[in-house]
Amino acid sequence: MDKEFPPESDEPESTDVFSERDSQANSRYAVWSKSEIVHILNSIQNQNVLVSLSTEKTGDVFLSSIIDVDHHNNMLVMDPAQNRAVNERFVSGQKVVFEAMLDQVRVYFTVSRVWHCIHKGEAGLCMHIPESIVRLQRRDYFRVHLPSSRPVLCAIPSQENPSESDWVAAIVDDLSLGGIAILFNEGEMQAEYGMIFKGCRFSLPDIGEIEADLEVRNITQIPLKKGGKKIRLGCQFVSLNSSVQTRLQRYIIKLECERRAKMG
Repeated sequence: MDKEFPPESDEPESTDVFSERDSQANSRYAVWSKSEIVHILNSIQNQNVLVSLSTEKTGDVFLSSIIDVDHHNNMLVMDPAQNRAVNERFVSGQKVVFEAMLDQVRVYFTVSRVWHCIHKGEAGLCMHIPESIVRLQRRDYFRVHLPSSRPVLCAIPSQENPSESDWVAAIVDDLSLGGIAILFNEGEMQAEYGMIFKGCRFSLPDIGEIEADLEVRNITQIPLKKGGKKIRLGCQFVSLNSSVQTRLQRYIIKLECERRAKMG
C-alpha cells in the first residue's frame, strides 16, 4: 500500500463533533471498540455509501467515498474532491467532519488532520481511523434551525380539499434527516397526532425541491403577544430515499458550517 504518513504533531486526534457540548450529549451513542469501528467503516465502504466531508472553519463540503480501511496502519483513505483548491483547504490543518448514513443510522466523527496520499497509484485523502465514532438513530438526528432571514416554506396539501390548487404554506422551523418542524397560524389547517400529510414540498437553497410525506409526531401551541396562536408541528419523514437523504445531509452540514463560521 502506497500511503504517506502525516507530518509529526503533538496535538491529539479529536473526535468531537460540532462542539464540546454536543460531544458530551452524544457520548452515550459513541462506539469505542476498535474492531467495531473498523467493521462500521468497512460496511460503509462495501455498501458504497456516500460520505459527506466538511471542514470546520472554511465550511467546504463535498461528497466522497471510502477507498480503503487500513486498520494495520490505522488509516482511512478517502476519494478526494475533484477541485484541487478544495482538497488543499481540507489538508490545511483544520478539523474535518466525516458523516454518512449506514442502514438508516447516522454515523459521524471528526479528525484533526487530513493529508494527501497515493493509494494504488491514485491520489487520495488520508485520515487516522478515529478512536471513537457516534451512531445516532433516526429519533436522535442532529437538527439545525433554518435562518429567519431566508425562510423556507413547506407547501402542505389540504386534507379537506386535496386539489392541486389548495395548499397551506407553513414555515420550516428546523430540519434534520429524520424530519422537520413547521409553523403556521392557528386555524389555517387541522392537524392531529399520527396524521400523515402526503406529497408535501419545500425548496432548499442550492439543493432544490424536496417532496416528502410527513407524519405528525408532536403538536405545540405558541401564544402570540398580540393575541392568537402559532401551531408548531414536529413531523417525521416517511420513507425518504437515499438520494433525498444525501441532499438534505449536504444542506444541514452547510448550515452548521455557516453557523460555526459566524461564531468564530
